[in-house]
Amino acid sequence: MGRGRRIHHIHAWALTSGKHVFSAHLRVTDQEEVLQTAYDMLRKDFGFFFATLQIETRCFDESGAEAIDLSAASSKTGHNGDL
Repeated sequence: MGRGRRIHHIHAWALTSGKHVFSAHLRVTDQEEVLQTAYDMLRKDFGFFFATLQIETRCFDESGAEAIDLSAASSKTGHNGDL
């Protein structure tokens, strides 16, 4: 995915054996292309059975969520959440 896009509030878990679920917030401007690419990648490349992605132009609930946000933790390791 291209520059200027960000992903945060990333959550992944096992729903049942062999059924993995993914949710994230995507900050983008070209919504349709990004959603199609993201859903295809999550299913084909990572095997997620179901995914929920929230499109936004800014993060409304960013304050206080750093403790549970994988992208906040990964920024300390050099991953910045860019798509």
